[in-house]
Amino acid sequence: MEYPLVKGFKEFTGEEARKREAIRKILVESFELYGFEPADAPVVEYRDFVKGDNESDEAVSDVFKLTDKGGRDLALRYEMTFQLKRLMQGKKRPYKRYAIGPVFRDEPVAGNRLRQFVQCDVDTVGSEIRDEAEVLAVVKRVLTKLDIEFVININNRKLLNEILEKSNIEKMDWNKVIKEIDKLDKLDEDEVYNNLRNYMAQDLLEIFKQPEEYFEKYEAYKEIKELKDYCEQYGVEVTFLPSLARGLSYYNGSVFEVKTKKIKETITAGGSFMFEGVQSTGLSLGLDRLAILLDKKLEDVERYMVLSIGQEEQAIKVVEKMRDKGYPCILSSNKISKALDYANSTKIDKVVFVGEKEVSNKSYKIKDLNSGIEKTVSESEILGETSGSEPDFSKAGGLVPTVVQDAETGKILMMAYMNKESWDKTLDGGKACYFSRSRNKLWLKGEESGNFQEVKEIRLDCDRDTILLRVNQVGGAACHEGYPSCFFREYNGGELKIVDKKVFNPEDVYDSTN
Repeated sequence: MEYPLVKGFKEFTGEEARKREAIRKILVESFELYGFEPADAPVVEYRDFVKGDNESDEAVSDVFKLTDKGGRDLALRYEMTFQLKRLMQGKKRPYKRYAIGPVFRDEPVAGNRLRQFVQCDVDTVGSEIRDEAEVLAVVKRVLTKLDIEFVININNRKLLNEILEKSNIEKMDWNKVIKEIDKLDKLDEDEVYNNLRNYMAQDLLEIFKQPEEYFEKYEAYKEIKELKDYCEQYGVEVTFLPSLARGLSYYNGSVFEVKTKKIKETITAGGSFMFEGVQSTGLSLGLDRLAILLDKKLEDVERYMVLSIGQEEQAIKVVEKMRDKGYPCILSSNKISKALDYANSTKIDKVVFVGEKEVSNKSYKIKDLNSGIEKTVSESEILGETSGSEPDFSKAGGLVPTVVQDAETGKILMMAYMNKESWDKTLDGGKACYFSRSRNKLWLKGEESGNFQEVKEIRLDCDRDTILLRVNQVGGAACHEGYPSCFFREYNGGELKIVDKKVFNPEDVYDSTN
């Protein structure tokens, strides 16, 4: 029997569900770094509360309407910003909150548009323009971690209003005109032009094509300039787009959107708005669109199957010990061919065979289903009953701190992190390879500069959760700023003083685009 999904709704399992959960984890970590606290509100609300003062907005007209057995008019939330009206009560300002959850819109299904999607909101109630730059900094951090290329466009509704006023457009038509302007990335310019003619506003399109200097004469441009200055301090690159409108009528200041070349739809949008007389700012990220854009695998966790071949008691012991060490495992007692077929279909990485021979020899065969390579490990190693022969990657998300020391002088050069993959590459190639947390990928030291680290000796601490690499530093400099050591500053009397000399100028070595 078939159980079809309702049009506009999707379900996610396996790898796709894991990818979405990994994205969610990055979002939460990033929001928390900036001091936002979580909030979880109901998806069902009173219809009047959902509509609020924004009943004329297109999104509000698409709410899913419900009626309970008591005859109350209810609705599914179409977004989460309106719920701030209740959440902010009794909170000290600024109130910084994030919320991640499903929202619903009863609208036509097209392209990447769904009727249920996961929205990720970050808002500051009681905000200044600096807070607007902060929420954009959060977006930059998230998208950089996801390795998604993006462009941030900004504008200001006050500037749009000022332009409309000086263009002698009837004030009663402003919201309608702004909604037409907001369609510029969805419709042909000629179509928008014809729509604007209904309000004698077609000349706006030529105004929007003027260089940025043209808009400096408007009073509201000062806020755009201030936001750009703050964004520069946060290291966030933004582009002024005078035609950026954002259709929702509650925006009263800055508006912003984040675009990418890979899909037509906006992946992030937001702006400044007024709640109960309190100036606020925020934006929404669409988790579903982030998942579409994400090409790489976020998690570096190997999943195992422990296959019992007539040795279930020992297999249970093995699988539980491996889980204690942090390895995701499933247990199977099926025939080998059936078990391997299941393992492949569920994206299991490795299979541990537990048969009579393995139990007798106190060693287990492990097959890597990705490479086809098989190896045998001792029972003591797999059960974690001895110190083992490699770092313990079961802690701290699989990352092990790595201290790097000059093998000849003993000088500490740097501190980095290794995961299992970078550890294996270091052993195979003899050159230090690390895992970059900022770029979320492997990093062969010296790959760009030529300043490789030739590994001479490896030591592990007593708990196997810290690595010491003793290396020959090619080029004499371990620091990307050109110093022999990353520890080139000395702390003395509350001040930092540079005590090393540069070996090279970074601008002469590294690509300026990096």
